[in-house]
Amino acid sequence: MKSILVIRLTSLGDVVLATPIVRMLRSAYPEAKIDVAVDERFSEVWNNNPYVSAVYALPKGREHTIKAQAYDLIIDLQRNRRSGRIIQRLQKVGSPRVLKYAKHLLEKLGLVYFKRKPKHVTHVVHRYAEPLRELGVTIDVGALELWPQANRPGEHVEQPLRERKLRIGIAPGAQHYTKRYPVELIAHIVRDLVTNHAAEVVLLGGPADVELCNAVVDLANVSVARGDGATTLAATVGLLDTLDAVVSCDSAIVHMAAARQVPVAVVYGSTAPEFGFTPYGVSHANVQAHDVPCRPCTHIGRSSCPKGHFRCMHAISPLTLVNEAVRLAIQHAGA
Repeated sequence: MKSILVIRLTSLGDVVLATPIVRMLRSAYPEAKIDVAVDERFSEVWNNNPYVSAVYALPKGREHTIKAQAYDLIIDLQRNRRSGRIIQRLQKVGSPRVLKYAKHLLEKLGLVYFKRKPKHVTHVVHRYAEPLRELGVTIDVGALELWPQANRPGEHVEQPLRERKLRIGIAPGAQHYTKRYPVELIAHIVRDLVTNHAAEVVLLGGPADVELCNAVVDLANVSVARGDGATTLAATVGLLDTLDAVVSCDSAIVHMAAARQVPVAVVYGSTAPEFGFTPYGVSHANVQAHDVPCRPCTHIGRSSCPKGHFRCMHAISPLTLVNEAVRLAIQHAGA
């Protein structure tokens, strides 16, 4: 195998979840050219990654701008019209073998519409890796990876060898409303961590999360560090490397933290761990309401609660998330 293209275009968390696949391929084919195709908004995931030969950062709707070249193998981890157009373009200049991962769509629909939980939950990283078995590639169980300029995966900023406060990140944002823990409850978590556990709290997020974090600060009325508004993935990763644990909604921060081996407490509302997108390769806690019969109502998130009560989030006690965050942070700090 001399040339391979891996396609995972969106979204940020899903692209991070694809990083072990490239590592597995590089281990199996050390001399191969291994390229990745990704939406330009998320191309930073592949910065400094030593297993990647070239990165095609593609604008949405302009998949045809990928360089027309012959590949021996294409691995489609997206499986939608965009990735299909890329494959069609490349098939015009070669005859690549194309492998696609199983989306488990019927399983997802069964969980959403009939609340039928799968007998066995297959993590999406394992779904991504499954097609590699056809090639005889060894499937490793290593962690996700992000490679900021100064640090390798798993290496964190050294903390002073003294008694110190726990440092816990809070990521209140998510693209969809029904994935966001209510702001007043987030504020309760922040206030409890600071006043009752003497923790240092760092708010995390991108530019779209600044307004939400402002509201958290106003309601919590305690001193916190601000890491929201980050315009680069590297900026957030730099903060993650200083943390003992993260509390996050079901969003990309979960997988970024996992890639840096920072424990995560994840709060699930309209989605559920059974979809297979839990933190991979790191200590974590899945926090959810088990007595809300209408959940999960979606596998990606909604702009509003279909029932109007948003009980899937309001039924989760902030104290539960505080306790899980402190437990994970103490475990990590003492490791």
